[in-house]
Order: sequence, then structure tokens, then C-alpha cells
Amino acid sequence: MERGPNNSRPVPIGSKHKCGEGYVEIKTIDGWKYEHVYVLESYLGRKLDNGEVCHHCDRIRHNNNINNIELMLNSEHSILHGTGRVVSKETRLKIGKANTNNIPSSRKLTQDDADYIRTQYYYGGITQPDIARSVGISSRQISDIVLNKTYKRLIRSNNELM
Repeated sequence: MERGPNNSRPVPIGSKHKCGEGYVEIKTIDGWKYEHVYVLESYLGRKLDNGEVCHHCDRIRHNNNINNIELMLNSEHSILHGTGRVVSKETRLKIGKANTNNIPSSRKLTQDDADYIRTQYYYGGITQPDIARSVGISSRQISDIVLNKTYKRLIRSNNELM
């Protein structure tokens, strides 16, 4: 038998323990595995593909009932947890097309353009690559703007924005 967590005494297959992130792990023939992934893979009759993830609908990490687990693409899962809501790809594309003309295509951005990009990212539920496509600049430039590495809002001594 394989040893348990933290190199403790050997444990039988099917044994469970809670790990640090609040997830439950289960001992399988292949070793320790997150229980929610094991439950979903057993239900599907296959292993998860690259780019697929297992999502807890109620966001309770130890509730591994099959009715609480949803198969999602990693990109969908990132959007869900990144913004707190899911925006369909169709909606993101519509927003991107509607806003394409709001920023000059010369690629020389103004402070207002950078503010617009941050607003779209933080409040519009649009991903950085989608914003980059709609604006016509690289995802890296979008990332730098969102992280305030470029186009920082400078504050004067009297707390007015420059």
C-alpha cells in the first residue's frame, strides 16, 4: 500500500482526506486525486481532456456530489471566477465590435483610452485577448495597462488627477 499524506502510515484505496485548499483528496489505484475530479471522470467514463476543469456549482470545495459538479472549459472557468459572472463569447464579441471605433486605430493610446480598457476589463467582463482584438493592440499591452505598468494615473499634490 502507498503511504498516506505527509508520509504517514499506508492507507487503503478509497481513503479520503481534506487538503489545505479545502478540497477533498481520494486515494485511487493511480495515487491521490482530487475527489471532485475523480467523481466527474467516473461519471463521464473518461479522464478530463486538457483545457477541461471541474467546477463546484455552489463553490463549496468539499461538496463533491455529482449534481454539484460541472464540466467546464478552463477559459469559461477563468471568466466565471475572474469577474463573478459569466459573459457568453457572443456577448463579448458584440461588445468588442460595438466599441471598436472608440479608440483610434493609430495604436497611440491616450489616458482616456487606457481608462476605457480598464473599465472594459474590470466591469465589462471582457477578457484581455478580446479587448486586444477589439482595440487592435497586443494582449501584452492590455495586460500592462490593466496592471498599471503603463498609462498610470498620476495624482498631483492636491489629489487631482493629471
